[in-house]
Amino acid sequence: MDKDLIDWIYTVSQADPRHENGGVLGSMTTPPPPEALKIVNHFISKNLGDPHLFKSLELITEKLVSLTRETLGLPPNMKGIITSGGTESNILALYSFRESLGVKKVVLTDVAHYSVLKASKMLGIYSEVVQTDFSGKFRPDDISKKIHGPSDSLVMTMGTTQLGGVEDPREILDDLNRIPIHVDAAFGGLTFPFINPEKFHGILRALISSGTNFTIGVDFHKFLGAPIPSGIIFVPEEIYPSLSFDVNYISSGKQFGLLGTRPGFSAAAALATLAYYGLDGLSKKAKLAYENTLWFLEEAKHRGLGFPVNRPEVPIACLSTDELIEREKLLEELAKRGFFVYRGEKCRGIRVVMMPHVRKSHLQRLLKAMEEVLISS
Repeated sequence: MDKDLIDWIYTVSQADPRHENGGVLGSMTTPPPPEALKIVNHFISKNLGDPHLFKSLELITEKLVSLTRETLGLPPNMKGIITSGGTESNILALYSFRESLGVKKVVLTDVAHYSVLKASKMLGIYSEVVQTDFSGKFRPDDISKKIHGPSDSLVMTMGTTQLGGVEDPREILDDLNRIPIHVDAAFGGLTFPFINPEKFHGILRALISSGTNFTIGVDFHKFLGAPIPSGIIFVPEEIYPSLSFDVNYISSGKQFGLLGTRPGFSAAAALATLAYYGLDGLSKKAKLAYENTLWFLEEAKHRGLGFPVNRPEVPIACLSTDELIEREKLLEELAKRGFFVYRGEKCRGIRVVMMPHVRKSHLQRLLKAMEEVLISS
């Protein structure tokens, strides 16, 4: 055994920023609860890609799918498939549209997650991008004009990565002629229903009553804090078979999704994390994070550190700072002070994601650091 190399693996990680002290402020990652880590160890050698061999994983997956479907208020005919997260879910959604519904084109906005364009390229599906304004809002007519027939599809985002917006399909449903819609709710799926339940359930009711085929993807490893990788996509029962692939050498004879061998702990740890926080606990965390988001934007504006470009609908704060300081310099100087935020491309500034580990005291220290950088520049 090369003990020195093993020790080095631990040592080299000490240079990474830490979630707990507020250093990680841009990444959609957060520490899992200790109970979930125990579950990871317990299931570490089990393959979720062969649930008939590991029967516990089959039962756990059924429980996780059922609980998540109930949490989101989805109908019984929506079938759930465990994924590695939003990227896989987005690829599977477009693949199922292509295979089951003959989709040849996808329409998306310029604030959709980059993985949607990745999926379209991988699948040979033509993509058309709708430009949004500075705050991430689209004009309904701009989308309607790009929809020409039944081989078109649409991706809408619940919690845009760049601006924390929620794209509401109700504004254009009547003009879409029931084309298939994928809702990318990787971040918003377990935050937005607690922050604005009326709007969330209104969107779902409209999609269900419209009769259109729609899919929705949610990540457990983002705001919930389940161990990475862990997500789920719900698809209508009629297109569910298109995501099944024959595998003749395993007992079930088939697998779902992109991965063959899939981490056995993925579903188990996600279920354990849900159990640890409970829906009430998750709701409180989401509401507090959203309150901190609005506070941070208002406080930054009050201190002259930038200006908000929108009122986000999930806990993502985007601050326009380019008129005050060159963005790369700001990011570099904040990193020197131990604060790692992300670029805000659309808002021409910085982006802070209010994950559960981010406290108001962390945000106060970040604002102070921004003041120091601006004064020294």
